[in-house]
Amino acid sequence: MRSPAVEFSLDMQDIDKAISMMLVKKPVGLRFKPSEFSFLITYKYQNGTYYLNYVRSEAKFKCDWKRRLFSSKYNLVSEMVATDRTVQPAEAISYKESFKSNQSFTDKVTAFYDNSYWESYNIIAPTESLDNAVNKLRKQ
Repeated sequence: MRSPAVEFSLDMQDIDKAISMMLVKKPVGLRFKPSEFSFLITYKYQNGTYYLNYVRSEAKFKCDWKRRLFSSKYNLVSEMVATDRTVQPAEAISYKESFKSNQSFTDKVTAFYDNSYWESYNIIAPTESLDNAVNKLRKQ
C-alpha cells in the first residue's frame, strides 16, 4: 500500500500574488521572478492515526538586480524526513513567540534556536542519498 500523500503547487498565473505568497520582504533593487513553487507531503498510518512522514519542497526563481548586467537563476530543493516521534500533548505556542504574517524565519530564529537540539545529526549532505542518511540515523 502506498503512503497517503498530498501534492500541491502555487499557481503562477497571477505573478504578483505568487510573489507575495513566497516573499515576506526583499532587498531594494531586487526583481524577484518565480517560476515554480511546489510541495509533496507524505504521511505514515500507524495505530489508527496518520503521522507526518516526509516533506519535499521545490522552488525555482530568478533574481534580477537593478544596475547589474546578468540575472541569476536558482533552483531550491528541501527535504525533511521524520525519523522518530514521541506522542505527547502539544503545548500551545504563546502569541508573543508565534510568527506574525509579516515576519520571516530569519527574523525569529534567534528567539528559539537551540544549538544542542540536533546533537549528532543535522543536515544531510546534498550528495548523500536520503534513504542512506535515514538508515544511518535509525542505527544511532
